[in-house]
Amino acid sequence: MFAAFALACSLSAVACASDDSPDNGTIGTLDSGGLDASNVGGHVGNDSGIGDDGAVGLDGGAGIDAGNIGPGATSWIVGNWVYDTDGEYIGSLTVVDNLAESGTVNLAGAQDFGTDITYSSPGKGVVFVGRKDQPSLQRWAVNASGKLALTGELGLGAYGITTTLGRSLPVIQFIAEDKAYFIDIENFQIIVFNPSATPMTIYTDKTFPITGLDVEAVTDGVGTLLRDGDRVLVAGRYWDEDDTATPLVKVAIIDVKTNAVKYAEDKRCANIGSAVVDNEGNTYFGSHPALGVWNTAGLNDAQSPPACIVRIKKGEDAFDASYFVNLQQLSNGGTVGTLMQGVDGHAYVMQYAGADAISAANWKTVMYGASWDVYLLKLADAANTYAKVDGVPKAPGYNSAFTTTVGHEQVTYLIIPVDELAGGTYYDVRNPNAPKKALTFPGYPGNAIPVQ
Repeated sequence: MFAAFALACSLSAVACASDDSPDNGTIGTLDSGGLDASNVGGHVGNDSGIGDDGAVGLDGGAGIDAGNIGPGATSWIVGNWVYDTDGEYIGSLTVVDNLAESGTVNLAGAQDFGTDITYSSPGKGVVFVGRKDQPSLQRWAVNASGKLALTGELGLGAYGITTTLGRSLPVIQFIAEDKAYFIDIENFQIIVFNPSATPMTIYTDKTFPITGLDVEAVTDGVGTLLRDGDRVLVAGRYWDEDDTATPLVKVAIIDVKTNAVKYAEDKRCANIGSAVVDNEGNTYFGSHPALGVWNTAGLNDAQSPPACIVRIKKGEDAFDASYFVNLQQLSNGGTVGTLMQGVDGHAYVMQYAGADAISAANWKTVMYGASWDVYLLKLADAANTYAKVDGVPKAPGYNSAFTTTVGHEQVTYLIIPVDELAGGTYYDVRNPNAPKKALTFPGYPGNAIPVQ
């Protein structure tokens, strides 16, 4: 159980706190390659090296013009995590040529990093890697033999940075060919650097703070972040000194053209752990599964909100006061969390379906055990569309989704882990109601980045 907990905290979509807090079960991030199961993936920019929303606005979809000549994306960089003998996650990257169920993940030629990692890409077969307990970013590229080769390293220790893992969130964001962000969630600052230069360089006069997310009198951290065209939205998570959820959602909205920062705040929800977008580009923030679990177990105090979804509309700088989804009410009193990207305005969540009642004694086991069902909802009409999805096995409460390019088509996949997060499988959700089983991994899977 503790090994699974260590894995989840290392992945990237949900942040972790102390072993006793409701945050200690965080996994990979929406398109980041980290192992926070709610954030797992690999983040991508388009073929010009400039991140954009892609078809679903996820951290820079690997956008390819459908009119391009050629087969499009036919191979992908993928992440895979396994436990070491101490129960810690070890991340590796390799190249695969088939994301379907018939595909295989061959680790014989994988690049093993010896520690937990997160990864993001500007495209063109280049991938940047952040590592646990390492104050530098590495740049790798797929060579002619299909293997990854190190092409550069950027030290960040002078800025007080001790790790570039970023809880496996997409903390490396590509703005232009000569501009990228490293979002330092330890120190609430943005390091601006040139990702294509050799050697890579930091724009020392352009580094700027996001300390508005650092709230006094509560414990804070970053729960998730997401790219929205010319903006990056970084969401904070907050809990009291007794580890109960604080009714607060705060988002730093960064204009990537000017580096200006605005803040949006909402006190109807809490413990944000993931974010998705709809067809109109509106961003939705959902609660970490620990909020629902702790509420059900009676571990949160009376001020704790229910598990919930809130929204910031496309281009706006404040939360939409007219939109609020109470996930406990929506599920008729169920325990729900982990908002995951779908297609055509849909999203997925996980709902606990185990036989054991959730209690203070078993809440960690509950979150990591394969006893949760996948549910689908339409973001604009959750009350009338919430339904269980068949054809997907029960899984832990920590999951994620990502969008990549297959051929010339944008395809969204759910990542469904096995018990204790020891492995997992992609599920193609082009048909939202009937996910199709795809590639299975020997360890915990990360997102697939097209090699272009």
